Amino acid sequence: MTVHGYIGLGMMGSAMCERLATNGAAVLAHDVNPAAVDAAVERGATAAGSTEEVA
Repeated sequence: MTVHGYIGLGMMGSAMCERLATNGAAVLAHDVNPAAVDAAVERGATAAGSTEEVA
């Protein structure tokens, strides 16, 4: 299964992450703002602890 990784969940990153996650894609997400990561997880993404984990 392909996993899509997002580093940076601002306006663009969060929108792309949400679109993929809500349509069933596997998404790994990281941001310096924990609230942004929490929002992505609520929409179906998996939280990454670091940028290295996403890469």
